[in-house]
Amino acid sequence: MDKQIFIVGAGTYGAAIGELSELCGYELVGFYDNDLSKAGKSILGKPVIGSLDFEKDISAKVNYAVAIGNNVVRVSMAKEIIKNGGTIPWLIHPKAEISKYARLGSGCIIHALTYIWTKAEIGDFSIISPHVVIAHHTKLGEGCFISTGCSIGAGINIQERVF
Repeated sequence: MDKQIFIVGAGTYGAAIGELSELCGYELVGFYDNDLSKAGKSILGKPVIGSLDFEKDISAKVNYAVAIGNNVVRVSMAKEIIKNGGTIPWLIHPKAEISKYARLGSGCIIHALTYIWTKAEIGDFSIISPHVVIAHHTKLGEGCFISTGCSIGAGINIQERVF
């Protein structure tokens, strides 16, 4: 599979995920956004194309990252991309530390200086911001967004789509 990636969401968080994707070795191609006033502009020197048309735009040869903070919208968009043949890779900052005994779901985004301990489980399409600690035996449900600087204790069970 190619190492090209498109970011879905051309807001400020889209720029952050675009940079993270480059740090993870992807070639950032461009951004999609439903706000058509952004079409034709650029972020990080890459074009904002416009709305993502699942039938026309999704390609199995390209990766996608969904940079939308609303957990329900992000998970729905990610599942629709996969359903239409797209791929959503993990984006894990090189300075994040993840136990070899932890489990990451599909399409997780893990930022710098995050530490995920032994037997922690991170649900599909979850985002873990910088400087987060997720202690051992903690479980995050699908589509969670853990904000910068949070520490989650051991053995905690966090439901789906929690911010």
